[in-house]
Amino acid sequence: MGFRRAYTGKGHGGQKRAFKVKFLGEGVNDYGGPYRAVFEQIVDELQ
Repeated sequence: MGFRRAYTGKGHGGQKRAFKVKFLGEGVNDYGGPYRAVFEQIVDELQ
């Protein structure tokens, strides 16, 4: 799993999330699914 941090601020291009998610080897765009999956994995690890 690869992460690219995109800090919001001047010139953020409308990005409302703290970072974008791209799963390596998968051709998906971050329209909520991969971003949500990261948090689901984090919560599972914390439980």
